[in-house]
Amino acid sequence: YCWAHARRKLVEITRNGTAPIAEDGVKRIGELYRIEAELRGLDPEARLAGRKERSAPLVSDVQAWLVHHRARVATKSPLGEAVAYIAKYWDGLKLFLTDGRIEI
Repeated sequence: YCWAHARRKLVEITRNGTAPIAEDGVKRIGELYRIEAELRGLDPEARLAGRKERSAPLVSDVQAWLVHHRARVATKSPLGEAVAYIAKYWDGLKLFLTDGRIEI
């Protein structure tokens, strides 16, 4: 499970025109990558501590964003399919919050 695939689904939507919901999702996932860049090079324990402190609240925000928009977009639309993809792999996407050795 990887955040890059989740992000890519949203980025593809933004390439086809104005897509504020997808752009917001890309921004949120980008923030997770920014935090990971700052934690890179730390030992797994320190990395996990940083994730719990900084990334976990953002992941909770992404989950709320996901639930909110999943209920409001057409399931067969590109955005609906992207949101469904993220929801399908959600448990795997948040595994990095439990182990400092796992990459996002």
